[in-house]
Amino acid sequence: MSRRRRPGGRDPRLAGVDPETAAVRRWLTDCLRAVASRRVTPPGHAYGSPQEFVLKHGTWHISSRVAVMVESHCFANALNCALVYPGWSYVEGYAMGPLTQVPIHHGWGPWTSRGGRSS
Repeated sequence: MSRRRRPGGRDPRLAGVDPETAAVRRWLTDCLRAVASRRVTPPGHAYGSPQEFVLKHGTWHISSRVAVMVESHCFANALNCALVYPGWSYVEGYAMGPLTQVPIHHGWGPWTSRGGRSS
């Protein structure tokens, strides 16, 4: 997520992604960049914000099945899924849903057929 778009506005990482998903990915990346650009990296720190870290090291995750557990406890729920249920993993990052246009720091426990990372 840290690479800039090519001249002409095309991001090579979005090749083969459906237009709606590509638009959401661009919007989320732009939102994270806007926040990260307003932060200064403190002396002795590698990153100025969590958003900067995600932009440099984050990966995209899409899951068709997500565990629904205790409301407002997303990080604990995601960790519980990863520790207790085979085939579930822990993901923490920024999520956007159909009812929001603002990235939300979120944790979730997607099921993966590979027993590891979601795609």
